[in-house]
Amino acid sequence: MVRTGNEDLIVHHNLQSFTELLPKEGFIRIHRSYTVSLEKIKAINGNQVEIAGKMLPIGRNYQTDVKKQILNS
Repeated sequence: MVRTGNEDLIVHHNLQSFTELLPKEGFIRIHRSYTVSLEKIKAINGNQVEIAGKMLPIGRNYQTDVKKQILNS
């Protein structure tokens, strides 16, 4: 499922292939279950990011890349 600001969409791709379709400079994979827009990240706290008032986990395998990309944005 893809959540936008206005609606939820069902896509017929796995997350990896769907993420590859997105612009690399605007989106990042943070967990095996989540790819997020860099613009929507409000805060990073330990191993979580805040988006729209919700805390999403950063997967252990993604932490280094996520923190590096967010801090360099």
